[in-house]
Amino acid sequence: MLKSIVYILNPLFLLLAWSVFFYREKGLTFWLIFSLLSIILAAILTSGHHFWKHRLQWFNFLIIYVAQFGFLLMLKNSTARYLSAVVLAFLWAFTWWMLKQYFKNYLSPNQLEYLAFKKYWYILNIWFLLSSVYSFTIFLSLHFYYVSLVVVLAILAMTKDLFSKQKSWSWPAWLLLAVFFVQAFILVYFLPVSFYVAGTLLVVWYYYFVTLTLDDKKKAKWPIIVILAVTIFLLLSSLYIIL
Repeated sequence: MLKSIVYILNPLFLLLAWSVFFYREKGLTFWLIFSLLSIILAAILTSGHHFWKHRLQWFNFLIIYVAQFGFLLMLKNSTARYLSAVVLAFLWAFTWWMLKQYFKNYLSPNQLEYLAFKKYWYILNIWFLLSSVYSFTIFLSLHFYYVSLVVVLAILAMTKDLFSKQKSWSWPAWLLLAVFFVQAFILVYFLPVSFYVAGTLLVVWYYYFVTLTLDDKKKAKWPIIVILAVTIFLLLSSLYIIL
């Protein structure tokens, strides 16, 4: 019974944790730990004996939750914060439901729906991670280079999970990818743009990288025009606001 409704119970618990914490404004560690444990429990109930095989995915889910919590903490408007929490809880429910279908037909060759959804799920939450990290690095005076290393490792973990079935890369390729993300993260940090724009700039380029690598290259080349246009627009709009 619990296994069949876990995709509803876990998002409701996450929403409860966010709501209680933001209302009382205390107990951050308590709610964070119990929320992470609830995600692990939901993963075990959803995947069954496949849990350990997909351990990297569950690790990424923990990173995703922390990134979402950080993003909600960054929001100053209470209405926007609670509405965002409801939307995130709905996305968690949809994610668990997709996973339920995925593991129910685990041996079926037609499992493209969840794999396609996971790409966008990861990209969305990378934006949450980058935007909140850029913000907290300044307001909490975090050591920027240590934060950069943690962020890049988190992005590499999600990237490796996305590429687990499509690509088999050697360690020099992963090292080169890590160096690229570190440089990009540092470069965007010093641009005169807001936290949201900084996170968006990195995400749109990461999206193009993932699309070009995972999808058909003939179909994936056209987004570069859109991404360049978005990049230019964000930079110009941010400079206009500053000036």
